[in-house]
Amino acid sequence: MTKRSRGWLALALLFVALRALPNISYPMHRDQATYCVVAQDLLHGAKLYRDVWDNKPPGIFWIYELIVKLFGPVMWSVGVVDVLWLLVISWCVFRFAAHYLGLGSAVGAVLVNAHLHCRAAGYVNAAQTESFLILFIFLAYFLVWRQGRWTLARHFAAGLVFGGAFWLKYNAVAFLPLLLLLPYLDLNGLDSAPLRPRLRVPWRAWLERSITLVAGWSTVSVAVLAYFWQAGLWSVLWESHFAVLPGYGASPVGRESYLTLAVLRTTYHLGLFPLSLRGSPCGWPGGRANWRALRRSLLEQALPTPPLRWAFTSTRRRLKLAIRSTPWSGDTWPSKCARPAGRLIVALPPEANA
Repeated sequence: MTKRSRGWLALALLFVALRALPNISYPMHRDQATYCVVAQDLLHGAKLYRDVWDNKPPGIFWIYELIVKLFGPVMWSVGVVDVLWLLVISWCVFRFAAHYLGLGSAVGAVLVNAHLHCRAAGYVNAAQTESFLILFIFLAYFLVWRQGRWTLARHFAAGLVFGGAFWLKYNAVAFLPLLLLLPYLDLNGLDSAPLRPRLRVPWRAWLERSITLVAGWSTVSVAVLAYFWQAGLWSVLWESHFAVLPGYGASPVGRESYLTLAVLRTTYHLGLFPLSLRGSPCGWPGGRANWRALRRSLLEQALPTPPLRWAFTSTRRRLKLAIRSTPWSGDTWPSKCARPAGRLIVALPPEANA
């Protein structure tokens, strides 16, 4: 890291600290209060899932055991931990983004992440399970990404850290391809046509390192399961996590709002502007042709029948004409400001609606 990068990182972390400082005054949300109550009972000798119960994996309660042990039963402990977490995760975001996107994007990512966390999360998402999960994923990634000696030892350590993330939330497995592929992917190969992904290391070496990482993950999982077996808690663990939890985890899928949750949450946090971006895939192999094909495919999935696509196309064209006929339809300053919102409506090309 250069001197210039360290200077920008210091300024970004100063902003994060000032922005996050009010989090200490927030009250506890019900989730964090539950974690603290369970952790306090565990410190007094209670057994998880037998004497005290919640349907979360055990990792979050073990973390809160440490928090309650350090700070005691005080309200502000969650806020302090959240501020410390935000500083560490900001450093991780900066390192990751600076490597792949450059210094400017790294600073912007840190500022936006901190602002959104403090604005939208408040006390609800402070020191939540997902917060620690992402931190563990970053730490595992940096262990794999780092160059130097002790390659297999670092991959085994990354597997141990990933095991911690897994026992915080089981959907951490979605990040496994990130850890196994991204550090070794030749990004220059993504610009070739036809697309030919390549690794920067021999396949044999990549396979050896991947097996070592999975071995570290398996070691943590075996240790956790052995603890529950030795403590006589296997039956309650099986009931809460293999009988009850799968049904609980699948319950949102049947609701219509679940299918639009990603779009709604994106617009809630970032506004409508990200949905109006049109040129981001133009750097992919094939450029705009791939972007048009992607939009056509998405439209056909969202509107599977020709009448629905015709109705959408007709409405889109009417709105497009209405926008062009307004007093702001010229090259005036209000027009230039209003065009990004208009692009959201006309984002799909006419040929995608045929």
